[in-house]
Amino acid sequence: GLGVMLSANEVPRIAEQFGLDSSVKVNMMSVVHATTTAVNLTRSVARAAS
Repeated sequence: GLGVMLSANEVPRIAEQFGLDSSVKVNMMSVVHATTTAVNLTRSVARAAS
């Protein structure tokens, strides 16, 4: 979980270094958030199934 949180915080900084504007940064954040949510949901379902 910590690794995911760390990468979520890193994304805007990395995006900034590549010269992406703030709207792209927000977009990246929502992609990371959606991915994290999907991963956590999958884990929960897998745990419930077993």
